[in-house]
Amino acid sequence: MKRIFPLMFVFLLCGCASTYGLRYPPTQWLRDTDREPIDLKALAKANPNIIKSKRDIVDQVTDILKFSEQISDMAAMPVKGHRESYNLNNFDEVADSTWFTNRIGRTGKLDIEGMTISPHFPLTITEVDIAEKGQTVLISKDKDGRALIIELDLPDQPEIITASEVIASRFLYAAGYNVIKNALFHPALKQLRIDKDAVANRPNKIPEPFTKADLKSILAEHKRAVIFELPDDDFLGPFSFRGKRYKDTNDRIPHEDRRELRAYRIFA
Repeated sequence: MKRIFPLMFVFLLCGCASTYGLRYPPTQWLRDTDREPIDLKALAKANPNIIKSKRDIVDQVTDILKFSEQISDMAAMPVKGHRESYNLNNFDEVADSTWFTNRIGRTGKLDIEGMTISPHFPLTITEVDIAEKGQTVLISKDKDGRALIIELDLPDQPEIITASEVIASRFLYAAGYNVIKNALFHPALKQLRIDKDAVANRPNKIPEPFTKADLKSILAEHKRAVIFELPDDDFLGPFSFRGKRYKDTNDRIPHEDRRELRAYRIFA
């Protein structure tokens, strides 16, 4: 009888063990394989938010860059979850992926140069967006043909928008998130050119030709800007904070169960 008790105790412990298997191999999992080729045509057909044109790219990027307007929305993101995150290895770490990169925890060094941009002047303006409140965005390309967005401060709020966006992006970059390369920029007339087909978009108006006089007027009111480089990759559009992108074979983990997205709410 005495021999039975130790055996029963072992069975009891086994019954208390988790039945949830190892999510990843029992090694230090460092990098996710979520960069495999995918069928973009099928993805675009299945997801209406997939980017269809260069204009769509600009619109979505400029929306992303409005940190001052979106910070309260990000803080209320629905990524909370009621269970342990799925994308952890057996050392309770998040692997590098298209969502997140361990920039500090693994190397102990932070390469800020990896997120700055040094455009080659002159810049050629191809399109201008002028909002009702005076916020102006110049869509341009540099001497090497790189697509750039120049977002100017509001005339009555100098250095507020540009400072918040540059500072916030560096905090997020250091934390491990993907950000668009950017830099502060003090625009001068000698650094800018106007494309012959450049147009100005104003609220509730038909696009009009953008002229040198228009540019001079803008530069007289706006003294500082932040310049962004559009990534030269395939744009998949915005993502949801819950679920997965339909038909995207690289998107395997429900977004509400990704630890980096839960942490993003805290940074916001």
